Parts: sequence; structure tokens; C-alpha cells
Amino acid sequence: MVNLSEIPGSISLTSDSWTSISSDSYLSLTGHFIDEAWSLKSLVLDIDKLNYPHSGENLAERISDILEEYEISDNVKTLTTDGGSNMMKICDKLNNRALIIIQIPCAAHQINLAVKSGLENLDEKRGGTISKLRKIIEKIKRSPKILEEFKEVVNKTNDPNLKLILEVSTRWNSTFEMLDRALSLKSSINSFLLSTKSKVMKNFEISYCEWNPIEELIIILKPFNTGTKALC
Repeated sequence: MVNLSEIPGSISLTSDSWTSISSDSYLSLTGHFIDEAWSLKSLVLDIDKLNYPHSGENLAERISDILEEYEISDNVKTLTTDGGSNMMKICDKLNNRALIIIQIPCAAHQINLAVKSGLENLDEKRGGTISKLRKIIEKIKRSPKILEEFKEVVNKTNDPNLKLILEVSTRWNSTFEMLDRALSLKSSINSFLLSTKSKVMKNFEISYCEWNPIEELIIILKPFNTGTKALC
């Protein structure tokens, strides 16, 4: 077991908070440091269940307690978090406790915010093509009957192992994955929308002019997706 209080250099922290599927909230804290052999090491210091409210003050208090438990309060120099308002207040609160810690915004989260903003603006200018495709995929995936009909079309026109991907609103690169997979299933989606017996899906159509910007968008987004995965 590494004794963090005895390492020769400084320690950088990363922290995140999230809510579980059962609505319980948690805070994680990880320490990163260079050991005596000049190897980068990362150690999970704690994953702590949080009590309400999840304010910057309460998060800072818990982090301060963890640092004291490991006897590393004076060794920590930076803390990397996402851009949540409560997370951004942590260092201010810690520094009020006579600690000197620099807060660093998470690069992957900054990319996420920038790309999501860009996608929203682009979708609005393009007449809601991304929103339309998202709605089509959502309706297909959430109806067993419609999904089965779509699978039959895929088996005839595409690789049957390919499945539609529905984005997760908190992860911009899931939008890239949704669009990229939809483009791979383009012929199946077009055939399905033309032949479906579902009254719900009869109202949807994606024209050639709507597919074209999606193809261009994937080319633009691919480097951001690669960068996000490399950071995470």
C-alpha cells in the first residue's frame, strides 16, 4: 500500500460527482502522482455517498476530510473537475481553509460543452435534421413491434449485427456515435421508412438533402470524438 504522505513530489486530484439509477449521489476523488521510479500512478482515494445538499461547501468539506485522512493536505496542488457550478466552487472553499489548490477545468467536459452548443446551433440552422433522426431512432428502439420490423429490413439491406444507437444527452460523443451508426444503416432506414406498416413511422422521411449534412458533420466531429476518448 502506497503511503501518499511520503511520496517525494506533489499530488494532483481529479474529482467527479454523479447520481446513481437509484437516485443516490456519490463523490469520487482520485490522486495522481509520480513515484520514486518516475512512473505516473493513480490511486482512488475515496468514493463517498453524499448527503443533500450537494453544495460546493459540502463537497469541499468532504474532500478536506479525505486529504486529512491521508495526511496529504499540504501535498495537493491541483484539482480537476467538470464545469458544474458546485464543483467549480470547491477550490474556493478549500482555499478558505488555508489550502492552496488550483482548480483545472476538465478538458473533455469543455469539449463536451462546446460541441453540444455547436450541434444545437447547427441542428437549428439545418431545420432539425439531427432532432428528426433522433426521434426516428427513439421510436424504433422503444417499440418491440417496430424494432422487429426494422430488423427484418436490416437483414435484407445491411449487416444484421449493426444496431441503432440512441444518444445519451450528457455525452456529446454519443450523438456522434448515433449519427455515425445511422449513416451506416442509411439504406435500411430509408427502406424501412418507405415500406413500414407502422402508422407512427409513416410520418417520417429523411431526404437526400438531409443525409448530406449528416455525412459532412461526421467528418467534422470525428477528431473531437477521438480527442474525447483519448482524454477519458
